[in-house]
Amino acid sequence: MFDFRKYNPYQGNLQRSGVYVFKTNDKDSSPYTHKLTGIEVFQCTLLQQLILTYKSTIEPHTIVKILLPHNADELEFEIFFSRLDLTLYKQGGGGIDVTVNWRSNEIDNKGIFYTDANAFKFMRRDINKDLSRTYLTPINK
Repeated sequence: MFDFRKYNPYQGNLQRSGVYVFKTNDKDSSPYTHKLTGIEVFQCTLLQQLILTYKSTIEPHTIVKILLPHNADELEFEIFFSRLDLTLYKQGGGGIDVTVNWRSNEIDNKGIFYTDANAFKFMRRDINKDLSRTYLTPINK
């Protein structure tokens, strides 16, 4: 299961949120509101693909492609935002961080997860190591 969430970026005196730096003023994310407007399913002998389309009152569309190869243990997700809501950008003090949050009750990751660094590479994250960073507080980590 997944959903879209948003954070207002940290814009204080310490290192601010920005490219390659994710810091927030929020204790937790809030929903990024748009609604599911369509589901298309394509199937062939090698894979199945689902295309989910979302829309808000501001943005033209968001597309999520889910590829399900036959006889594979992995899924592939591709997410395309055509544009972010400018109102939310201004409310965030000149920025907004949108995330896609994945959940599974069957995965025990021991506090390790990976984030996409702006299509540069995947970054390994460890919740326990983040606690030792002195410049992070519960508000901006």
